[in-house]
Amino acid sequence: MLLAAVCLGGCGSKDEGSNEKTAKQGGDTLVVGTYGGKYDEAFMKAVIKKFTAETGVEVVLDPSYSYAKLAGEGKNPSVDLALMDDIQVAQGKDADVFLPLDLTKLPNTKDLYKGAVDPTGLGVSIQWGRLGLVYRTDKIKEKPTSWQDLWKDEYKGHVTINTLQGTSGLQVLCMAARLNGGDDAHLDPGWTAMKQLAANCKAIAQSTSNLTDMLTTGEVWIAPWWDGRAYALVDEGVPVDFVVPKEGAFNTNVEMIITKYSKNQEMAYKFLNAMLDAKAQAEMSSIIHYGPVNKDAKLDDQLAKQVVYGPEQAKALIICDWNILAPIKSDLSAKFDKEVAPLVGKNLN
Repeated sequence: MLLAAVCLGGCGSKDEGSNEKTAKQGGDTLVVGTYGGKYDEAFMKAVIKKFTAETGVEVVLDPSYSYAKLAGEGKNPSVDLALMDDIQVAQGKDADVFLPLDLTKLPNTKDLYKGAVDPTGLGVSIQWGRLGLVYRTDKIKEKPTSWQDLWKDEYKGHVTINTLQGTSGLQVLCMAARLNGGDDAHLDPGWTAMKQLAANCKAIAQSTSNLTDMLTTGEVWIAPWWDGRAYALVDEGVPVDFVVPKEGAFNTNVEMIITKYSKNQEMAYKFLNAMLDAKAQAEMSSIIHYGPVNKDAKLDDQLAKQVVYGPEQAKALIICDWNILAPIKSDLSAKFDKEVAPLVGKNLN
Protein backbone atom coordinates (compact mmCIF):
# COMPACT_ATOMS: atom_id res chain seq x y z
CA MET A 1 0.00 0.00 0.00
CA LEU A 2 3.02 1.91 -0.29
CA LEU A 3 3.37 4.53 1.87
CA ALA A 4 5.47 5.98 -0.60
CA ALA A 5 3.42 5.42 -3.45
CA VAL A 6 3.46 1.59 -3.62
CA CYS A 7 2.76 -0.58 -5.35
CA LEU A 8 3.63 -1.47 -5.80
CA GLY A 9 4.18 -1.93 -9.43
CA GLY A 10 3.74 -3.95 -6.83
CA CYS A 11 3.92 -1.89 -4.13
CA GLY A 12 6.13 1.05 -5.30
CA SER A 13 5.22 4.10 -7.23
CA LYS A 14 7.68 6.56 -8.62
CA ASP A 15 7.74 10.28 -7.98
CA GLU A 16 8.24 12.31 -11.13
CA GLY A 17 11.56 13.85 -11.93
CA SER A 18 15.13 12.71 -11.34
CA ASN A 19 17.87 14.21 -9.24
CA GLU A 20 20.33 16.07 -11.41
CA LYS A 21 23.17 14.91 -9.17
CA THR A 22 22.92 11.41 -10.60
CA ALA A 23 25.66 12.34 -13.06
CA LYS A 24 28.09 12.23 -10.14
CA GLN A 25 27.82 8.45 -9.78
CA GLY A 26 31.11 6.95 -8.62
CA GLY A 27 33.87 8.23 -6.33
CA ASP A 28 32.51 10.05 -3.27
CA THR A 29 28.87 9.83 -4.35
CA LEU A 30 26.49 6.88 -4.15
CA VAL A 31 23.31 7.06 -6.23
CA VAL A 32 20.24 5.08 -5.19
CA GLY A 33 17.12 4.54 -7.31
CA THR A 34 14.09 4.77 -5.03
CA TYR A 35 10.29 4.94 -4.88
CA GLY A 36 10.29 8.49 -3.50
CA GLY A 37 7.87 9.71 -0.84
CA LYS A 38 8.04 7.97 2.52
CA TYR A 39 10.82 5.68 1.32
CA ASP A 40 13.14 8.61 0.74
CA GLU A 41 12.20 10.10 4.10
CA ALA A 42 12.92 6.79 5.83
CA PHE A 43 16.23 6.24 4.05
CA MET A 44 17.41 9.73 4.93
CA LYS A 45 16.49 9.56 8.60
CA ALA A 46 17.32 5.92 9.32
CA VAL A 47 20.40 5.31 7.16
CA ILE A 48 21.83 8.10 5.04
CA LYS A 49 22.71 10.70 7.67
CA LYS A 50 24.70 8.20 9.72
CA PHE A 51 26.22 6.55 6.65
CA THR A 52 27.49 9.84 5.25
CA ALA A 53 28.85 10.90 8.64
CA GLU A 54 30.80 7.65 8.94
CA THR A 55 32.04 7.32 5.36
CA GLY A 56 32.09 10.83 3.96
CA VAL A 57 30.13 9.54 0.96
CA GLU A 58 27.23 11.63 -0.31
CA VAL A 59 24.09 9.61 -1.05
CA VAL A 60 21.83 10.90 -3.82
CA LEU A 61 18.29 9.54 -4.19
CA ASP A 62 16.70 9.23 -7.63
CA PRO A 63 12.93 8.71 -7.19
CA SER A 64 12.36 8.50 -10.94
CA TYR A 65 14.33 5.27 -11.35
CA SER A 66 12.77 2.06 -12.69
CA TYR A 67 13.66 -1.40 -13.93
CA ALA A 68 12.93 -0.30 -17.48
CA LYS A 69 15.46 2.48 -17.15
CA LEU A 70 18.08 0.13 -15.69
CA ALA A 71 17.55 -2.38 -18.50
CA GLY A 72 17.87 0.39 -21.04
CA GLU A 73 21.07 1.75 -19.54
CA GLY A 74 22.77 -1.64 -19.69
CA LYS A 75 26.46 -1.34 -18.82
CA ASN A 76 26.20 2.37 -18.03
CA PRO A 77 23.79 2.58 -15.09
CA SER A 78 23.15 5.98 -13.56
CA VAL A 79 22.62 4.42 -10.12
CA ASP A 80 24.66 2.14 -7.86
CA LEU A 81 21.70 0.55 -6.08
CA ALA A 82 17.97 0.52 -6.73
CA LEU A 83 14.68 -0.56 -5.21
CA MET A 84 12.91 -3.28 -7.17
CA ASP A 85 9.77 -5.32 -6.64
CA ASP A 86 10.46 -9.04 -6.35
CA ILE A 87 8.78 -9.73 -9.70
CA GLN A 88 11.14 -7.25 -11.37
CA VAL A 89 14.13 -9.10 -9.94
CA ALA A 90 12.67 -12.32 -11.35
CA GLN A 91 12.10 -10.63 -14.72
CA GLY A 92 15.65 -9.31 -14.86
CA LYS A 93 17.59 -12.34 -13.68
CA ASP A 94 18.89 -12.99 -17.20
CA ALA A 95 19.24 -9.34 -18.23
CA ASP A 96 22.85 -8.91 -17.05
CA VAL A 97 22.06 -5.75 -15.05
CA PHE A 98 21.88 -7.04 -11.44
CA LEU A 99 25.00 -7.91 -9.47
CA PRO A 100 24.95 -11.45 -7.98
CA LEU A 101 25.32 -10.64 -4.29
CA ASP A 102 28.28 -11.79 -2.22
CA LEU A 103 26.63 -12.31 1.17
CA THR A 104 30.00 -12.28 2.94
CA LYS A 105 29.98 -8.54 2.18
CA LEU A 106 26.52 -8.24 3.77
CA PRO A 107 27.05 -9.59 7.30
CA ASN A 108 23.66 -8.31 8.48
CA THR A 109 21.94 -10.86 6.22
CA LYS A 110 22.63 -13.47 8.91
CA ASP A 111 20.02 -11.70 11.07
CA LEU A 112 17.26 -11.63 8.46
CA TYR A 113 14.13 -13.74 8.32
CA LYS A 114 14.23 -16.75 6.04
CA GLY A 115 13.34 -15.73 2.50
CA ALA A 116 14.57 -12.15 2.80
CA VAL A 117 17.40 -12.88 0.37
CA ASP A 118 15.86 -13.30 -3.08
CA PRO A 119 16.11 -16.89 -4.38
CA THR A 120 17.90 -15.54 -7.45
CA GLY A 121 20.67 -14.18 -5.20
CA LEU A 122 20.28 -10.81 -6.91
CA GLY A 123 18.37 -8.82 -4.29
CA VAL A 124 17.65 -8.47 -0.59
CA SER A 125 14.33 -7.46 0.95
CA ILE A 126 14.53 -4.26 2.95
CA GLN A 127 10.91 -4.17 4.19
CA TRP A 128 7.93 -6.50 4.04
CA GLY A 129 4.35 -5.43 3.64
CA ARG A 130 1.07 -7.25 3.12
CA LEU A 131 -1.50 -6.99 0.38
CA GLY A 132 -4.86 -7.69 1.98
CA LEU A 133 -8.13 -5.76 2.10
CA VAL A 134 -8.84 -2.17 3.07
CA TYR A 135 -12.39 -1.08 3.84
CA ARG A 136 -14.25 2.06 4.86
CA THR A 137 -15.38 1.59 8.44
CA ASP A 138 -18.16 4.16 8.02
CA LYS A 139 -19.63 2.34 5.02
CA ILE A 140 -19.09 -1.32 5.97
CA LYS A 141 -20.11 -2.12 9.52
CA GLU A 142 -19.23 -5.83 9.53
CA LYS A 143 -15.49 -6.30 9.13
CA PRO A 144 -14.60 -8.28 5.98
CA THR A 145 -12.91 -11.60 6.62
CA SER A 146 -12.20 -13.13 3.20
CA TRP A 147 -10.94 -12.26 -0.26
CA GLN A 148 -14.32 -13.57 -1.42
CA ASP A 149 -15.96 -10.53 0.18
CA LEU A 150 -14.86 -8.48 -2.84
CA TRP A 151 -17.56 -10.27 -4.83
CA LYS A 152 -20.42 -9.53 -2.38
CA ASP A 153 -23.49 -8.00 -4.03
CA GLU A 154 -23.88 -5.51 -1.18
CA TYR A 155 -20.63 -3.81 -2.21
CA LYS A 156 -21.57 -3.57 -5.88
CA GLY A 157 -20.44 -0.27 -7.32
CA HIS A 158 -18.09 0.44 -4.45
CA VAL A 159 -15.26 -1.97 -5.23
CA THR A 160 -12.15 -1.41 -7.28
CA ILE A 161 -9.30 -3.59 -8.48
CA ASN A 162 -5.86 -2.76 -9.79
CA THR A 163 -4.47 -3.12 -13.27
CA LEU A 164 -1.94 -5.90 -13.89
CA GLN A 165 0.84 -3.38 -14.54
CA GLY A 166 1.94 -3.78 -10.92
CA THR A 167 2.44 -6.70 -8.58
CA SER A 168 -0.81 -6.26 -6.66
CA GLY A 169 -3.04 -6.85 -9.68
CA LEU A 170 -1.25 -10.10 -10.44
CA GLN A 171 -1.61 -11.19 -6.83
CA VAL A 172 -5.37 -10.60 -6.91
CA LEU A 173 -5.61 -12.61 -10.14
CA CYS A 174 -3.73 -15.46 -8.47
CA MET A 175 -6.03 -15.32 -5.44
CA ALA A 176 -9.09 -15.33 -7.71
CA ALA A 177 -7.70 -18.48 -9.34
CA ARG A 178 -6.98 -20.14 -5.97
CA LEU A 179 -10.47 -19.37 -4.67
CA ASN A 180 -11.95 -21.18 -7.66
CA GLY A 181 -9.82 -24.30 -7.93
CA GLY A 182 -6.85 -22.94 -9.88
CA ASP A 183 -3.38 -21.79 -8.96
CA ASP A 184 -0.55 -19.61 -10.25
CA ALA A 185 0.04 -22.02 -13.14
CA HIS A 186 -3.66 -22.48 -13.92
CA LEU A 187 -5.28 -19.05 -14.07
CA ASP A 188 -8.41 -19.72 -16.13
CA PRO A 189 -10.72 -19.89 -13.07
CA GLY A 190 -9.19 -16.62 -11.94
CA TRP A 191 -9.94 -14.88 -15.23
CA THR A 192 -13.57 -15.91 -15.00
CA ALA A 193 -13.82 -14.57 -11.46
CA MET A 194 -12.02 -11.34 -12.34
CA LYS A 195 -14.52 -10.64 -15.12
CA GLN A 196 -17.37 -11.10 -12.65
CA LEU A 197 -15.67 -8.81 -10.17
CA ALA A 198 -14.98 -6.12 -12.78
CA ALA A 199 -18.66 -5.97 -13.65
CA ASN A 200 -19.41 -5.04 -10.03
CA CYS A 201 -16.58 -2.50 -9.76
CA LYS A 202 -16.74 1.26 -9.59
CA ALA A 203 -13.50 1.57 -11.55
CA ILE A 204 -10.09 0.13 -12.28
CA ALA A 205 -7.45 1.81 -10.13
CA GLN A 206 -4.88 3.16 -12.56
CA SER A 207 -2.37 4.16 -9.89
CA THR A 208 -1.77 4.17 -6.16
CA SER A 209 -2.77 7.81 -5.89
CA ASN A 210 -5.95 7.09 -7.88
CA LEU A 211 -7.09 4.45 -5.40
CA THR A 212 -6.02 6.62 -2.47
CA ASP A 213 -8.33 9.36 -3.75
CA MET A 214 -11.26 6.97 -4.20
CA LEU A 215 -10.86 5.58 -0.69
CA THR A 216 -10.53 9.08 0.75
CA THR A 217 -13.69 10.38 -0.92
CA GLY A 218 -15.66 7.24 -0.06
CA GLU A 219 -16.35 6.30 -3.67
CA VAL A 220 -14.68 2.97 -2.94
CA TRP A 221 -15.64 1.02 0.16
CA ILE A 222 -13.44 -2.05 -0.20
CA ALA A 223 -10.39 -2.94 -2.27
CA PRO A 224 -7.17 -4.95 -2.32
CA TRP A 225 -4.61 -2.70 -0.60
CA TRP A 226 -1.37 -2.63 1.32
CA ASP A 227 -1.20 -2.51 5.09
CA GLY A 228 1.25 0.40 5.19
CA ARG A 229 -0.85 2.54 2.90
CA ALA A 230 -4.00 1.74 4.85
CA TYR A 231 -2.45 2.88 8.12
CA ALA A 232 -1.06 5.98 6.42
CA LEU A 233 -4.67 6.88 5.54
CA VAL A 234 -5.72 6.19 9.13
CA ASP A 235 -3.05 8.64 10.28
CA GLU A 236 -4.61 11.22 7.95
CA GLY A 237 -8.03 10.72 9.51
CA VAL A 238 -9.62 8.64 6.74
CA PRO A 239 -12.05 6.09 8.28
CA VAL A 240 -10.46 2.90 6.95
CA ASP A 241 -9.03 -0.28 8.40
CA PHE A 242 -6.84 -3.09 7.06
CA VAL A 243 -7.74 -6.78 7.09
CA VAL A 244 -5.61 -9.87 6.68
CA PRO A 245 -8.14 -12.22 4.98
CA LYS A 246 -8.54 -15.71 6.37
CA GLU A 247 -6.93 -17.11 3.21
CA GLY A 248 -3.84 -15.03 3.95
CA ALA A 249 -2.17 -11.83 2.72
CA PHE A 250 0.37 -11.55 -0.08
CA ASN A 251 3.94 -10.53 0.54
CA THR A 252 4.65 -7.01 -0.67
CA ASN A 253 8.36 -7.48 -1.12
CA VAL A 254 10.52 -4.41 -1.67
CA GLU A 255 14.09 -5.40 -2.52
CA MET A 256 17.36 -3.55 -2.99
CA ILE A 257 19.72 -4.58 -5.75
CA ILE A 258 23.23 -3.46 -6.65
CA THR A 259 23.72 -2.68 -10.32
CA LYS A 260 26.17 -5.04 -11.98
CA TYR A 261 28.13 -2.24 -13.64
CA SER A 262 28.15 0.21 -10.74
CA LYS A 263 31.42 2.11 -10.44
CA ASN A 264 31.19 2.00 -6.65
CA GLN A 265 30.22 -1.55 -5.74
CA GLU A 266 32.17 -1.85 -2.48
CA MET A 267 30.51 1.26 -1.06
CA ALA A 268 27.16 0.01 -2.38
CA TYR A 269 27.63 -3.16 -0.32
CA LYS A 270 28.33 -1.06 2.78
CA PHE A 271 25.21 1.02 2.20
CA LEU A 272 22.99 -2.03 1.65
CA ASN A 273 24.39 -3.67 4.77
CA ALA A 274 23.61 -0.49 6.75
CA MET A 275 20.00 -0.67 5.54
CA LEU A 276 19.72 -4.17 6.97
CA ASP A 277 20.90 -3.13 10.45
CA ALA A 278 18.30 -3.88 13.16
CA LYS A 279 18.04 -0.28 14.41
CA ALA A 280 17.79 1.12 10.89
CA GLN A 281 15.11 -1.45 10.06
CA ALA A 282 13.03 -0.48 13.09
CA GLU A 283 13.25 3.23 12.28
CA MET A 284 12.34 2.66 8.64
CA SER A 285 9.31 0.62 9.73
CA SER A 286 8.10 3.48 11.94
CA ILE A 287 8.10 5.78 8.89
CA ILE A 288 7.04 3.48 6.05
CA HIS A 289 4.68 1.29 8.11
CA TYR A 290 6.03 -1.91 6.59
CA GLY A 291 7.61 -4.70 8.57
CA PRO A 292 11.34 -5.11 9.21
CA VAL A 293 13.17 -8.04 7.64
CA ASN A 294 15.79 -8.10 10.42
CA LYS A 295 14.48 -10.40 13.12
CA ASP A 296 16.31 -8.39 15.82
CA ALA A 297 14.50 -5.14 15.02
CA LYS A 298 12.44 -3.93 18.00
CA LEU A 299 9.12 -2.20 17.39
CA ASP A 300 6.74 -0.54 19.84
CA ASP A 301 3.52 -2.41 20.61
CA GLN A 302 1.26 -0.33 18.37
CA LEU A 303 3.48 -0.59 15.30
CA ALA A 304 4.11 -4.30 15.95
CA LYS A 305 0.35 -4.90 15.69
CA GLN A 306 0.12 -3.12 12.33
CA VAL A 307 3.04 -4.49 10.32
CA VAL A 308 4.55 -7.87 9.47
CA TYR A 309 6.48 -8.64 12.65
CA GLY A 310 7.90 -11.86 14.02
CA PRO A 311 8.70 -15.23 12.45
CA GLU A 312 5.14 -16.54 12.38
CA GLN A 313 3.77 -13.55 10.46
CA ALA A 314 6.73 -13.58 8.09
CA LYS A 315 6.22 -17.28 7.41
CA ALA A 316 2.49 -16.80 6.77
CA LEU A 317 2.93 -14.41 3.84
CA ILE A 318 1.74 -15.72 0.48
CA ILE A 319 4.34 -15.50 -2.28
CA CYS A 320 3.33 -15.93 -5.90
CA ASP A 321 5.40 -18.15 -8.16
CA TRP A 322 7.22 -15.43 -10.08
CA ASN A 323 9.16 -18.03 -12.05
CA ILE A 324 5.86 -18.79 -13.77
CA LEU A 325 4.34 -15.32 -13.81
CA ALA A 326 7.28 -13.01 -14.51
CA PRO A 327 7.99 -14.25 -18.06
CA ILE A 328 4.33 -13.80 -19.08
CA LYS A 329 3.55 -10.60 -17.17
CA SER A 330 3.13 -8.45 -20.28
CA ASP A 331 0.80 -11.04 -21.84
CA LEU A 332 -1.30 -11.22 -18.67
CA SER A 333 -1.55 -7.44 -18.52
CA ALA A 334 -2.64 -7.25 -22.14
CA LYS A 335 -5.31 -9.91 -21.54
CA PHE A 336 -6.60 -7.96 -18.53
CA ASP A 337 -6.83 -4.73 -20.53
CA LYS A 338 -8.64 -6.49 -23.37
CA GLU A 339 -10.98 -8.85 -21.51
CA VAL A 340 -11.47 -7.58 -17.96
CA ALA A 341 -11.17 -3.79 -17.92
CA PRO A 342 -13.95 -3.21 -20.51
CA LEU A 343 -16.43 -5.01 -18.20
CA VAL A 344 -16.12 -2.49 -15.36
CA GLY A 345 -19.53 -1.31 -14.21
CA LYS A 346 -21.53 -3.58 -16.52
CA ASN A 347 -23.69 -4.83 -13.61
CA LEU A 348 -24.27 -1.41 -12.07
CA ASN A 349 -27.27 -0.32 -14.14
